[in-house]
Amino acid sequence: MKELISLLLFFPFLVHAQLLEKKETPKVEGHYWDLNGNKQIGLFEIDHTKSAGVGTKIKFYADGSDKPEKLNKKHMTSFVMGSDSFALIHNFRVTPIIKYISDFAEVVDTGAIHLYLHKRKAQQSGSTGMNSGFGTAYYSIYLEDYIIRKNNSQEYICISSKKTLEDVFLPMIEDYTELHKSVSLMKPKDAIEQLPALVREYKKYKKANP
Repeated sequence: MKELISLLLFFPFLVHAQLLEKKETPKVEGHYWDLNGNKQIGLFEIDHTKSAGVGTKIKFYADGSDKPEKLNKKHMTSFVMGSDSFALIHNFRVTPIIKYISDFAEVVDTGAIHLYLHKRKAQQSGSTGMNSGFGTAYYSIYLEDYIIRKNNSQEYICISSKKTLEDVFLPMIEDYTELHKSVSLMKPKDAIEQLPALVREYKKYKKANP
């Protein structure tokens, strides 16, 4: 019985540790051009930080090297990791209080409207069986936000609410009457989830109607 009680007392901490166990960050093949125009090939390892406004941590293993180099905007303004491209974007907010001076974001589309997907981590808590005395566990989740920039503009804006959709995105597509009307009738959540398709549709329209 004593052994059983000891195991039950230890179990909450075991669950807590498992949920917080850090998984190895995968290394992905890619390349970047340094600020001198030289192409660097190797493996990327990126970590989206939890600290508000800090930005993405990037490690780069040059071809044949086991020692990583920490990269940031002082070394490059864009990079390719696997099949995805990333670019440095500036002065944008993902919430009213979280602002990034600059950070790398995945390039979703470019053209009349440039669309980026920015990722960050947030800590969440959840019960591991409170009624049984197991306590609370903490774990990290990814939060994703769409950031847009109109062509010939340097202003990056996060589209994350009904207000930003109506005040920012809809005016960008107002010359495409049918699309503008269609998006206006959509639920904001659905429109935001479909931003990549909507931006591509507007891009097709602008190519046909320069």
